[in-house]
Amino acid sequence: MRKKHKRPFTLLELMIAMGLVTLLISILGFSYRQITEVNRLMDLKMEEAFEKRYAEMRLGKVLPSIKEGTFFRTGASLPFEKEDTKNIFFEFDNCFKYDSTLSGLVVGRLFLDKKGRLLLALLPGSDRWDEEASLKAHFEVLLDEVDTLSWEFYVPPKKRSKYGLADLPDEAWGKWHDTWNYNVLPALVRLRMKRKGEETTFAYPLPESELHVVYNE
Repeated sequence: MRKKHKRPFTLLELMIAMGLVTLLISILGFSYRQITEVNRLMDLKMEEAFEKRYAEMRLGKVLPSIKEGTFFRTGASLPFEKEDTKNIFFEFDNCFKYDSTLSGLVVGRLFLDKKGRLLLALLPGSDRWDEEASLKAHFEVLLDEVDTLSWEFYVPPKKRSKYGLADLPDEAWGKWHDTWNYNVLPALVRLRMKRKGEETTFAYPLPESELHVVYNE
C-alpha cells in the first residue's frame, strides 16, 4: 500500500495566511483603540458632569441660606481675583460644622481667582470678629477651569401684595441686574459661566428676600 505524502505549504500560501493574520490583528487593534478612546471620553464627561453637579449643589446650599438683614453686595475684582469679574459678598447660615468658627452665621465670598477657579471663601460671622485677632479665611474650590463668570440679580415686577413692597426705585422693578447694592436681597440670583467652551447657568431663589414673586394679586 502506497503512503500518501502531505504536500507542504507553498510560499504563496504562507504569505497569504500571514497577510490575513496581519489584517485581522490590525482590525482588532483599531477596534480596541476606538473602544479605549470612547471609554476615556465617557470618563471625562462623567467627571465634568460630577464636578458641575457638585458646584451646583454646594451653591444650592449656600445662596438660599443668605439671611435678610445681613449684607449682600457685589464688588469689583481684587488683586488675587480674575480681572473684569465681579464677586458677591454676603452672610449666610452655614449650619453646624466641626470648626466652631465656621458654624452658624458666617461671611461668604464667591469669586473667580486668577487660576480660573470658582472659590467660596469663608470667614466667621461679623459678630465674632475680634479687632485684636487676625481673621483666617477658609477656601473651598467649587469648580476649576472656568473661563468667565458673571452674576445677575432679579427683581420681580412691582405688585401689591400682603407682603408689602421693598423700598426700591421704580426703574429697578421687573428685570435682571448685573450689580447689586440695594439694602434688600434680590428674589433670584443667577450665575453664568463659560467652562471649557461650554456655557453653564445656575439660578437660585433667596427665600429670605422681601422681594416676593407674586403670580396672582
